[in-house]
Amino acid sequence: MKEFFGAASNFLPAFQARGFFFLDDLVLYSIDQIEDKNELNEHRQKVVESLAQRMADDEPSSVVALMCAIEPMVADAMREAGCGGVLQTRPRANALPRVSTVGR
Repeated sequence: MKEFFGAASNFLPAFQARGFFFLDDLVLYSIDQIEDKNELNEHRQKVVESLAQRMADDEPSSVVALMCAIEPMVADAMREAGCGGVLQTRPRANALPRVSTVGR
C-alpha cells in the first residue's frame, strides 16, 4: 500500500486521485482506548448493520478493509448490503479500523 500511495501524509489525496472516493470508519465512535480483543470485536460486530446501510447507499464496486481484524465484519456488511463488490484486505499495523470503497 505504501508503494502504491506514497507517504502517509499524501494518502488521502493519492487515494482520491486514483479514483477511490470514500474512506469510512467501521466504528463511528472511538474504540482506540479498548485493549481487550473480545471487547473490540463486540464493538465491531455491533456496527455491521450501520456499515451495511452505508454500503447499500454508496453501492461500491470494490471494498478494501484496511485492517485484517475487521475483514469478517466488512464481509458481513457487504453481504447484508447486497454489495456485489470485491473485498480485499490490506494489513496495517496499529491502524484504525477503516474501510475504503470504490464507486460504481
